[in-house]
Amino acid sequence: AALQFLRAGIEAGEKCIYVSLSQTAAELESIASSHGWTLDGIRVEELSASDAVNGAADQTIFQTAELRLDETRQAIERAIEEHKPSRLVYDSLLEIRLITGDTPRFRRELIAFKSFLAKRNVVALLLDTQDREGNHGEEVEGIAHGVIRFDKSLEDYGAVRRRVEVSKMRGVPVADGYHDMAIREGEGVVVFPRIVAGAPVEETKPELIKSGVATLDEMFGGGQESGTITLVIGQSGTGKSTMASLYSTAALER
Repeated sequence: AALQFLRAGIEAGEKCIYVSLSQTAAELESIASSHGWTLDGIRVEELSASDAVNGAADQTIFQTAELRLDETRQAIERAIEEHKPSRLVYDSLLEIRLITGDTPRFRRELIAFKSFLAKRNVVALLLDTQDREGNHGEEVEGIAHGVIRFDKSLEDYGAVRRRVEVSKMRGVPVADGYHDMAIREGEGVVVFPRIVAGAPVEETKPELIKSGVATLDEMFGGGQESGTITLVIGQSGTGKSTMASLYSTAALER
């Protein structure tokens, strides 16, 4: 989905950056080629937030994690200042969460990064990892303008089921609930929106089915409504079949 987001930007003539802290450029190339795509036009910034920075082992005042975090942040900001992208993918927040070690520091980093992007009019997709119990991501939801959740489950029978939910999109009306999706070669992520009730339509008078006998139709309020069932009850010889034949004859005449 992230690559599709950037490829759409390239097609629109925008500059795009893929900041990768969890995957190598070769792995991204492999993902793209599996769909028949290329990374042409997309600048890939391959960083490693987990490797020790040069000289970190000799530091005795500052924690190594602090230096790694600062170096990672500066490298990303440098790339943005140089390339001036309109779209950015950040893969992934899990790496930054592990470095910061605590939620308050992690939130401060995100807020600062959000402010940095907003000043430069960059639209960003921040990728995160969620465990089976749904943990991770809560500290991000209040900061991000939108939250999109991907879900995969394997039932007792049948194929793997993939779903997507837009749980938040600030200022934009969204279709609530899960929507089925699939990953298809050459297409990427394909979404099948769930059917939801639409806005009420203006009521129109239903077309009435007439018998051709004005007095009989008047008794029935002008005729029978299309799609309805009427039960005609009476003793033998009272005219049930005759009355029913009126509707058949009128239909043939129409």
